[in-house]
Amino acid sequence: MVIGGIGAGIYRPIRLEEVTNVTSISLVYYRNGTSVGQFSNIVPYENSVVDLSAMAAAAKSAIEVTKDITTGADAIDTLTMTYVESGTSKTITLRVLNASVANSFTDVSTGTDNLTDYGDGKFNYLDFIVTKSSPLTGEPFNHKIFYTQTLAVGSSVCGERPVAGGTTVLTPNGWSRNIASTSDKVILNAPNRTGIIGYVRYAKKYPYCADRTKRVTLKWLNSKGLYDTMHFDSFRVQPTYQTSSRGGNRILSYEVTVNTVVTSDNEKPLYWLSRSADVQGVFPIDINQWARVTITNPNAFNTQGGSLGRTVSYKCKFEIVEP
Repeated sequence: MVIGGIGAGIYRPIRLEEVTNVTSISLVYYRNGTSVGQFSNIVPYENSVVDLSAMAAAAKSAIEVTKDITTGADAIDTLTMTYVESGTSKTITLRVLNASVANSFTDVSTGTDNLTDYGDGKFNYLDFIVTKSSPLTGEPFNHKIFYTQTLAVGSSVCGERPVAGGTTVLTPNGWSRNIASTSDKVILNAPNRTGIIGYVRYAKKYPYCADRTKRVTLKWLNSKGLYDTMHFDSFRVQPTYQTSSRGGNRILSYEVTVNTVVTSDNEKPLYWLSRSADVQGVFPIDINQWARVTITNPNAFNTQGGSLGRTVSYKCKFEIVEP
C-alpha cells in the first residue's frame, strides 16, 4: 500500500477497525530494506486513529539525506505494520516518502500532470544561479525532485529528458541540477524510463524585476515533490539584532516581509508556500547564497489572502552565513 509523503505538516491518518481479536500492533521503519531500529507499539482500540507522520522522526528525511549532495540517493522507505489477530501474526507494508510532500508521485506513476502547483501548469522561470553552498541550505539548486520509491534498490530510479527529445538523465531521489533559464523537461518512470510521470515546463512569472538586488526570490518544496519559486518586488527587510553592552551588535537573522496579489495562477503555490517544510530565499542583503527561510505567519494566506485580487503578506525569517 502506498501512503506517500509523511512528515511535519502532513496528516496521514489510518483508522483501526474490526480489531476486537487483535492483541498487538507494531510499526517498524525500514529504509532500503534495513530496519532503522525504531518501533512504535499501538494499542488496538476500535476506531482509533494513528497518524503515520509521527513515524517520520524515526529516520532522516529525504531532504536531510540529500542536502549536501546533488546526485540524489535511494530512500526506499516502508512502514511495516505487524499485528497478531486470533493468534496469527500478519503484516501490512506501507510505502512512504520521508518528506512533507502531500501529493507525492511514485517511481512507477504514469500520467501527464504538470508537477507544479501553479494554475497554468508552468514553473516560474529562474534567470540566475547561486554557486555558493551553505551549511544552512546545503548545495545550491534550481531544480530538485523527490518521489515515493516502491521498487527494489537499483530499480526504482526515475529519469528526466527534454520535452523536445534528447538524452535521458537518471534522477535518484533528491537529485538536483543548478542551471539558469533551463528548458522544459519530462519526468520518466522506473524501471526503464519509458513511461511519462509528468512535465516540468517553465514561464516567466510576474511580478518580475531583472535586478536581483531589487527583488526577493523564494523557493520551496511544493505539494508534488519538486520546488516552486516566486519573485517579489514588494518587500521590506529588517535585521534582528543580538545586542551587546560592549558594542558590535550581532545580526541573528533578517525579517523579510513580502507582498503579492493573489491570482488564479499563484493562489495554490502561495498556499503550499505557507505549509512547506523546506523554504529557501535570495534577497538583496546577499544575492550569492540561498538563505534558510521560515514563514513566521503561515496563516497569513487564510486571513489576508485566500481570494483572488487580495494581497497576501508573508513574514519570513531569513538566516544566512554572513558574507
